[in-house]
Amino acid sequence: MKLNRFSITIVAVVVVVAATIPTASTRAAAPGSNISRIMKAAHTGRNSLANRAKAGKASAREIDALARMYRSLYNQKPPKGSAASWKQKTVAILRASETMKRKPTDPKARAAYSKALNCTACHRAHR
Repeated sequence: MKLNRFSITIVAVVVVVAATIPTASTRAAAPGSNISRIMKAAHTGRNSLANRAKAGKASAREIDALARMYRSLYNQKPPKGSAASWKQKTVAILRASETMKRKPTDPKARAAYSKALNCTACHRAHR
């Protein structure tokens, strides 16, 4: 069976999510940490899961994988900054991704996800 790019992406996402679940809240971020792995899996590249979700091109499975990654991210300890700020920012993206999971083609759900996906604000406070 020939694996296409989509299948490889899904397998990679599942592996990353599975790797983050057992230690979801056990330590703060460090290079190679769960936070770093989630960020790379979800947000790296022009064709990232997050970019496809924002454009309305992500499959239901990809959106589900994003929601699971954001739930794991929510359960992490921030590498710096307050835990309250971390929870506020990560719950916003988690809720937006879960809304997109229920309504994948809804432009309002995609707009809410795009608004919640504020890299600069989160990185400024917690990276």
